[in-house]
Amino acid sequence: MNCKAIRRVNLEQLHFPVDGYLYIVKTLTSVDGGKTFWYSGNSKYFKTEAEALDYKKQQEEQED
Repeated sequence: MNCKAIRRVNLEQLHFPVDGYLYIVKTLTSVDGGKTFWYSGNSKYFKTEAEALDYKKQQEEQED
């Protein structure tokens, strides 16, 4: 069975600031064809939404 990992990059606004950081970009991975996505600790925090969106875009472009 040949299963390719699928990545999804999510941008989330935190419910409360963490050292001034308000946003987190998380990478989720699926190994069952996109049925289930798992978070394995790969993330980065940002203080502004613009920074988070830029990083999210960079991560999504790496998938290509």
